[in-house]
Amino acid sequence: MCGPRLNPYYLLWCLRAMRTDLLERLATGSTHKTIYFPDLQSLRIPLPPLGEQQKIVDQIRQANDQVDLLMGAADRQLGVLAERRQALITAAVTGQLDVMTARSGVR
Repeated sequence: MCGPRLNPYYLLWCLRAMRTDLLERLATGSTHKTIYFPDLQSLRIPLPPLGEQQKIVDQIRQANDQVDLLMGAADRQLGVLAERRQALITAAVTGQLDVMTARSGVR
């Protein structure tokens, strides 16, 4: 458990930000990789005041929310593009679109 000077979400993001090779070297076990508490205690992380830790966590959460929104928009756009592609293929196959005379908007 985190003590009174360490926000658990701040610790989480510090650990996530560490180089993966460092955490991989600490992990032991053949089936389930585990990092034991003494190994975690040996890590050095920056420890700003709690208020600053909370601000850092809040900024990360806001950035993640923005990424989630953008990924959702991109997924929706990909869905629309797939539908339009399928509609175009269907129109070409059924003769609704003359592919020989259709002009591309790309030049």
